[in-house]
Amino acid sequence: MNRLANVITDYYCNKNIIAEDKKEIYCYGFRLIIADIINYTIILALGIVIGRILDSVAYLIILCGIRQFTGGFHAKTFTVCRISFITAYISVLVISHFLSNICIWGIALINIACFIFISYFAPIEHPNKPMTPLQKKQNKLKSIITSAVASIASIIFVAIDITIGVTISITLFAVVALMLISLIIRKEGKGNV
Repeated sequence: MNRLANVITDYYCNKNIIAEDKKEIYCYGFRLIIADIINYTIILALGIVIGRILDSVAYLIILCGIRQFTGGFHAKTFTVCRISFITAYISVLVISHFLSNICIWGIALINIACFIFISYFAPIEHPNKPMTPLQKKQNKLKSIITSAVASIASIIFVAIDITIGVTISITLFAVVALMLISLIIRKEGKGNV
């Protein structure tokens, strides 16, 4: 991954698209993009293998869509990030499988609890990426809107396909869990894992 990011960065430097003094920043950015592509590919491949591709797509859309505004746990290394991302995915699928017979009121309760938590605690600021007061306010509003949309979508999908509706709801719960882990780590005075 690092080698590929270096090759891409060198290519753009040689074409004078990237200034030499910004090379390290762009290389890091390319590593992040490559890591995301790997993570998404693994999730989608696992979804195909186990026959739950729609659940996998729902997981990626909800988790990535909401977490960009809520913040939460971030790993220090790409390896720990990949492991935690896949662990969260597998946990969501296992839990949603066991809750596949839950009533719509159970899903609604999970969604309401998640919405309240997100509305109160989001955004969780990363120590290496501080936000201005305006950014915090905007991310809070976006967190509230996206979690409300996800909650409504899960209820609608429960009526259409209970598995996807439950997966959306449990993914929303995973977002809350990652936020909670970050709050606990921060309270204990530790950095990220």
